[in-house]
Amino acid sequence: MLLQDLVQTSAAVAEAGGRLAKIALLADLLRRLAPEEIEIAIGMLSGEPRQGRIGIGAAALWAAKDIGGADTPRLRLSDVDEAFALIASTRGQARRPRGTSASVISFSAPRAPNRTSSSGCCSANCGKERSKPS
Repeated sequence: MLLQDLVQTSAAVAEAGGRLAKIALLADLLRRLAPEEIEIAIGMLSGEPRQGRIGIGAAALWAAKDIGGADTPRLRLSDVDEAFALIASTRGQARRPRGTSASVISFSAPRAPNRTSSSGCCSANCGKERSKPS
C-alpha cells in the first residue's frame, strides 16, 4: 500500500464526525493492507512506528515541509518502514545518513498545499489535529 493511502485515510478519520464513521474508514484501510503491512500501518496511524523513537522530531518534520515532493505518490509503507529502521539503527547526527529523513519526506506525497499531513501520521495519533510545533 502507498503511504498516501494511509495519509488520506488518517485525514478522513480526523474529519469524520462520528465514531462509527471513523471505525468504518479504518476497517476499510485495514482490509486493503497486505498482511506484512498491518503492523507498519497501525504504528504509523497511532504515531508510534515499529522502531520506536527514531530521532526525527516534529520540528524536523515541520522544517522539511518545503522540500519538493514527488509528482505522484509512490512511496510504499514498507519503504517508509525500511527508512525508519535505517534511521533508528544510527545514533547521533554525525552517524545518521545525511538527508535520510528528508528523502523519505520528499517522496512521501505529491506536491500539495497540505502535504504536511504526510508527516502527521507518524508524529501524532490518528484523528487528532496536527499543528505547527513550537
